[in-house]
Amino acid sequence: MLSTQSLSSYPSLEQKPFYSSVRLTDKESIFDKQPQEIVDIVLSTLQTAGIQLIEWRHGLYGRMNVPLVLFNYSYVVEDSHLEDACKILESLGLPSAPSWSSDIIGDILHKGRAFRVTRLALPGFAMHVILYPHSFVDFIPLELVEAPPSHMSCASCSSVLVPRPAAVYAFILRAIQRYSPSDRTRGTLCNDLGSLVLYHLLGYTLEDMEEEQEEEEEQRRICDAVGVIRKWGVQGEWRHGEEWFEDVLVGLATGQARAEYLPAPPEPHFDGPV
Repeated sequence: MLSTQSLSSYPSLEQKPFYSSVRLTDKESIFDKQPQEIVDIVLSTLQTAGIQLIEWRHGLYGRMNVPLVLFNYSYVVEDSHLEDACKILESLGLPSAPSWSSDIIGDILHKGRAFRVTRLALPGFAMHVILYPHSFVDFIPLELVEAPPSHMSCASCSSVLVPRPAAVYAFILRAIQRYSPSDRTRGTLCNDLGSLVLYHLLGYTLEDMEEEQEEEEEQRRICDAVGVIRKWGVQGEWRHGEEWFEDVLVGLATGQARAEYLPAPPEPHFDGPV
């Protein structure tokens, strides 16, 4: 069982004065570089400034074998560092994306601060770095490990913080409970959860989805997934009061539950009189 420490207790990078390592001539633009190169500049510059980053959503899901087209690079930043991080991105010449109402796009995009990393700004073509406040994506130190960033193979940024797989599922299940069934944010989270169960826990690939699976193979995948989930429980991966997430994930992996119809959390149990 995990205790809920603040992210600020995680060993952070040494705070250093901000400076940009990017030197562009009058005729050069940061958009002369490829999006992945711009993301690398962003991450290394933020790291130099002592701002710790947690990888989230697209890059994180890619690590977990979810096939996706990468349009956005999402990272979580301590609330107290978010404004400084945004100013650094602006100083690099990255334009901020317009803000939209959460009723239109849901909190997944509304809560983030997006900065374009492509010359094209047209929807469907533009790519962004999106920074989220830690108060919205609340991973704790014990749920994080250091790993090389996933945006490119030869990155100048040495490492980012990456949530452990159980913590990824726990965050989504926790966040789903905040929203009504008709909310756009809940729909996005349910889609994320379904993709993670399918491609990460059950181990399917796009090629597998195009072929009819033998019943024996499907049962093997389910047994393996249930084994992984039960192991998380044995290892104490869940926060206090969230142990029931284990049974929810088992239901999703076995097909006995669906993400859009998740059960409500169990009532608190008291050993003595109230």
